[in-house]
Amino acid sequence: MIINKRKENIKEYNYNFPNDLCIYSFSISMTDSWDRSIKLISDYIIRELRLIETTGHVYLWVKTDSFMNPSKLKRKKSIWNYSQLSWLVKDQCILFSHNDKDGEFYTSIAKLNNTQICEGLNFTRTNNNSFLFITNNNDFIDIDSYLSINSLDFERIVNYFYCKDALLIRTIGNFDDRYLCVDFFGKKEFLNNLFQDTN
Repeated sequence: MIINKRKENIKEYNYNFPNDLCIYSFSISMTDSWDRSIKLISDYIIRELRLIETTGHVYLWVKTDSFMNPSKLKRKKSIWNYSQLSWLVKDQCILFSHNDKDGEFYTSIAKLNNTQICEGLNFTRTNNNSFLFITNNNDFIDIDSYLSINSLDFERIVNYFYCKDALLIRTIGNFDDRYLCVDFFGKKEFLNNLFQDTN
């Protein structure tokens, strides 16, 4: 199975991105299942690109829906209301609680290991209230606070991680899409150096 690499033209995006923002997209034709496609591209990212060794740590941020007057059980379960996150270990998660006009919601930042990258890509592929990112910055309160307020504004999210010298990872592919894509958003110099030897 061939995985294609493409350096995107940011002028084709209808966003106000910095001039030296860079976007690399890795895509694979849809296989017999999304799980298999995710596994193939995840293995490529980890082994061939040596992503973890060369960039820092991969984190998952996730936000729940808002609950008006949540019960004690709902508060206790927090992000564990998502059965799709059963692969996460509670000890690796930093949990936060927030309030908005619709009630109380919960967020978490989890540091992923190599064996969880595949699950992280798959979760963010289908969950719009989650992001994968790579950073050496451990100011998780600031990161969570910003994402909690701006999670629906993709332009702001990309620009935030750009300013933090971090990478945002976006997974695209669902339903009858022909391709699965994993996109990396970050500073041009860093991404060019990271991906220059890949095919």
